[in-house]
Amino acid sequence: MDKIIWVDLETTGLDYEKDSILEVAVVITDYGFTLLDTYHRTVCPPQGYTISTWAKQTHTKNYLMQSLDESPTIEQVDDELSHWCIETIMEKNKYPMAGNSIYFDKRFVEARLPKFSQYVGKTVIDVSGIGTLLHNQHLVDKEQVVKTYQHRAMRDILESIDELRYYIHKIR
Repeated sequence: MDKIIWVDLETTGLDYEKDSILEVAVVITDYGFTLLDTYHRTVCPPQGYTISTWAKQTHTKNYLMQSLDESPTIEQVDDELSHWCIETIMEKNKYPMAGNSIYFDKRFVEARLPKFSQYVGKTVIDVSGIGTLLHNQHLVDKEQVVKTYQHRAMRDILESIDELRYYIHKIR
């Protein structure tokens, strides 16, 4: 069965080389967007980490910051996630990574989650890019897409799946 690996991360900033991951969510679906499995963890940032003003305000407001102290380290999450992939995905480098502005997440995954990154294929499905293209071709109205902008990883993935489902429905 072909699968899509949906990924969303919440981070301390935009620079994958220096910023940290605070939350990881992964959803596996088939191409009909049937949910097959999920993974979610908050991540304890490394000691002395930096965080942008926007990220600190947003992740305090959405209660993510309050849940980090008891969370595993990024290395522990990478180990756990790679073991989950062995059971769930099984094949390395085969399935596309999907989400909104997914290249951002892909760069963080490659830099901070090296074991997990081995399970993600080279292809990406960027829902943001698809939406922009279809909107500018007057095929969909992006204003009809419902988003909560909570900036929590699992919620964002589920909204991305619904968004792509909407786009496909509108162009059929």
